[in-house]
Amino acid sequence: MAWEWVAPVMTGVSGIVGVGFTWYAGHQGRQHAERVATINSTSTLQQAREARRATAYLEVMTTVQNATVAVGDMSSSIKFVGEQVTSLPSPEEHMAARTKVAIYGSEAVRAAFDQWLLHFRHSINRVGMREVFEGDLSELPTLKDELFDSSQSMEVAARQLSDVMNKELAS
Repeated sequence: MAWEWVAPVMTGVSGIVGVGFTWYAGHQGRQHAERVATINSTSTLQQAREARRATAYLEVMTTVQNATVAVGDMSSSIKFVGEQVTSLPSPEEHMAARTKVAIYGSEAVRAAFDQWLLHFRHSINRVGMREVFEGDLSELPTLKDELFDSSQSMEVAARQLSDVMNKELAS
């Protein structure tokens, strides 16, 4: 009679242990699924962010290249006062490029873009000097040389910006 209680108690204990292990296994499965979902979500967000950055960098470099080529063209043939240079990107395009660099660019990209922008502004100021020398063409060769040097500096800065952007996108 003393052993009659052992079977029901062992059955109850093994049932409780079975339920406990089942709960624990389910708990581990839920935690694993949560970790996988978090990793997938983070990965998807990172991929989307990189895609937006790549698109922004492409648009910025398009504007930079267009402006660099336009200034290079201007340096090879200085036009008369009042002639419109239509190949330069619009102020809106420059603003969009600056905004994209500010939003998506790293510190290195921002620094390289600022360097290019400095050369661009210097070149545009040189272009503005054409009007000063309208009547006196003796300064025209010097101005043309300055504009050519300035456009060469812009090209170097544009290449450096492109290199920095490509390095970031490759990593």
